[in-house]
Amino acid sequence: MLVMYRGWGCFDYELDIDAMNVCTSKDWEIGERWREPEQWVEACVFELTKHNESEIAARGESNVEYLLLSEHSYLDEMELNFPYSNKKDIRFYLCEDEPAYANGYYQRREQKTFPYAIGDIFEAACIGNVPKKQTETELNNLLMPPAYLNPNHPTFSLELDIAIKAWTAVLECNPDKPKQGSRRKFIAEWLEKHHSTLTEEAKNRIITLLNPDKNGGAPKSI
Repeated sequence: MLVMYRGWGCFDYELDIDAMNVCTSKDWEIGERWREPEQWVEACVFELTKHNESEIAARGESNVEYLLLSEHSYLDEMELNFPYSNKKDIRFYLCEDEPAYANGYYQRREQKTFPYAIGDIFEAACIGNVPKKQTETELNNLLMPPAYLNPNHPTFSLELDIAIKAWTAVLECNPDKPKQGSRRKFIAEWLEKHHSTLTEEAKNRIITLLNPDKNGGAPKSI
């Protein structure tokens, strides 16, 4: 299963002892893993682990600790400038956006988990039809997030971003009016679960925007 990730993380890989050109007093062992410093990746395609795939298949979502480098990822050997032994087992551990701060110094960014749901999964074109540099393909244009979802854009709207995620999670795959409850209730529950720190005014604005049942009320009984 392929997913998109944009943010901070660090690569973790099995060392290729023969390719290492470093002077060190440590005796490296075959199969030992090494973790690179944190780095930012821009809208990169990764694969989910088998464990996360199984969870999504069973529960519809999974909290992901690390992703696997994919053949669809735009990063190539020159950008992955470290001595890995197996490209299929290069992991990308997800990290917080802000570095930790202690004793007056910035520390390494803390690792985090990121929730992926079944709606985040996509299928890429056949491997043979996708050039190594994803940025040279139409696929990358389709996968790059639009400007209004870029948190670094000067007019980025957090409420709009949350509203789009709420619509995707609650309404995209459930277009029919529910037989029990209401769309307004389901949207409100999602907001409370995932964005409980929003003000009530902000939640109500998002609910009003997304709720297609403008007349309100419970569904009519048959």
